[in-house]
Amino acid sequence: MKRAKVVFISTPALGNIVPIIEFAKLFTQKNKNLSATILLINIPQRPLVQSYIDSLTTTTTNATGNIHFLSLPVADPPSLDQFEATIGFLSLLIQNHTLQVKNALIDLISDSDSGQVVGFFIDMFCTSFIDVAKELNIPCYLYVASPATFLSFMLHLPILDAQVSTDIEYKDSANDFNILGFSNPVPVKCFPSFMLKRHIDGYSWFLHHATRYKETKGIIVNTFQELEPFCLNSLVHTTSHVVPPIYPIGPVVDHNGPAQWHQDSWGHENVMKWLDNQEPSSVIFLSFGSMGSLKDSQVKEIAKEQHLNAFELVKELDLAVEITMDYRDGTTLVSSEEVAKGVKKLMDGDGEVRQKFKKMSEKCKDVWKENGSSSNFLGHLIDELMAVI
Repeated sequence: MKRAKVVFISTPALGNIVPIIEFAKLFTQKNKNLSATILLINIPQRPLVQSYIDSLTTTTTNATGNIHFLSLPVADPPSLDQFEATIGFLSLLIQNHTLQVKNALIDLISDSDSGQVVGFFIDMFCTSFIDVAKELNIPCYLYVASPATFLSFMLHLPILDAQVSTDIEYKDSANDFNILGFSNPVPVKCFPSFMLKRHIDGYSWFLHHATRYKETKGIIVNTFQELEPFCLNSLVHTTSHVVPPIYPIGPVVDHNGPAQWHQDSWGHENVMKWLDNQEPSSVIFLSFGSMGSLKDSQVKEIAKEQHLNAFELVKELDLAVEITMDYRDGTTLVSSEEVAKGVKKLMDGDGEVRQKFKKMSEKCKDVWKENGSSSNFLGHLIDELMAVI
């Protein structure tokens, strides 16, 4: 069989780059005739991202010769002062690398000895590269590291924006909104924070990216069919939206974790050692992502982004216990009694939520077995890519 290449690029942030690289590994493990090239955008101001990238160029390359990393020449960064939201800075920084990405793809296409470039995978903030893929006649796919419900929310955003007058803020509406992919109306209080102020650049950039998703050849979502069946079926069968083919291929997990590259690897080892000594299912793990140790004010800022996640887990999937979802303004203080009640309900050995979560955990493992749903979707995607050779 002929060899082929797939190319990946993501936003230079750990929540984006880690999943897309783990996804790239799946290709080379599933089909030995495929090699993956990861295009890297470097930001010197983010040492943790750089530490992760540095670890990849040694550990991953040693593990398989089919994954290659290419650091792009640095483009002039935009001035931080001109943006109200980080997403604006990142989006323009990524856009400024358009020429570098085009040149890298041309070089990969020219190197025909290592195989034809059959696919270019971008993440949700790299939509400026869709035009490059079109120009070079490379199939372009969107990779979404978030759940299918967030993808649905983004796909529905242009319609929602058109329905609500531009002089009205969503947060001033008392209505719950019917959103593609959600079985329940979504309260405004559960909207992502970027939607609370439509006049700032953060909202306009999210809207810009969302309008371009339909231009891709397909969308890969870091989820699995058994976890979000209603949402995934809604995306497949919708007649009100233009949605490319959906491939639920997940969960994609970095099983080695940050212990290999995090600057505080000693601390991670101690945490894992402590966890190994606890009884099964006896620990509640609270995580706000990859930000490390946080001050109280910083925790509140990050917690603002958890409303939609909480709504999905509690209302859509019945896999979590609600304590409160109305805490955005920072004035709501949840009492210790409320927390204790929620934790007790969650940790109850015979609790319905706990049992559902346990069953879903087993399904999560089964999807990667032979004929599992995610394994099959990955196989279908690879077959589609290889069919163009």
